[in-house]
Amino acid sequence: MFPEMIKKKYELSEEAAVELLKNGCYGVLSTLSPDGYCYGVPLHHVLIGRRLYMHCAPKDGHKLEAIRNHPQVCYTVVDGRLMLLEGKRDTRYSSVCVFGKAFMVTDREEKAEALTAIIEKFDPVSMEWIQKYTQGSMPVGVIGMDIEHISGKSSFLEGDVPEL
Repeated sequence: MFPEMIKKKYELSEEAAVELLKNGCYGVLSTLSPDGYCYGVPLHHVLIGRRLYMHCAPKDGHKLEAIRNHPQVCYTVVDGRLMLLEGKRDTRYSSVCVFGKAFMVTDREEKAEALTAIIEKFDPVSMEWIQKYTQGSMPVGVIGMDIEHISGKSSFLEGDVPEL
């Protein structure tokens, strides 16, 4: 169902792809709109188990309409490291693509857990605030994505850059 990577030498192990996804700051959620057009939107994310979470506005917009119409989505994260190889017309980068089905999280406990994890990842100073927030009305939407397939790629070759 999912295509195999053509340049196998760049393929990351599933463990390395998961780490890249987990540590990524943001990614692009690609959906298919009811009118047949693709729609990609950058979002922050957090990974909990084999489920990815992203926060969004609580009311319907283009993204949520697309997910409701066609829940199969792709989420792509590109590592922040980029290396330009001057004079060689080439670059080095790492990326991960995750395929699965997206949905709006409606379970209050799951939504609170996802929002807490997002705050913990991106703004740990606000942990006291999020505890109060998740006990209230939580006027924000949360998209969940069940991962069906993950594929990672890195064109960094041995000796290109020191390990981080």
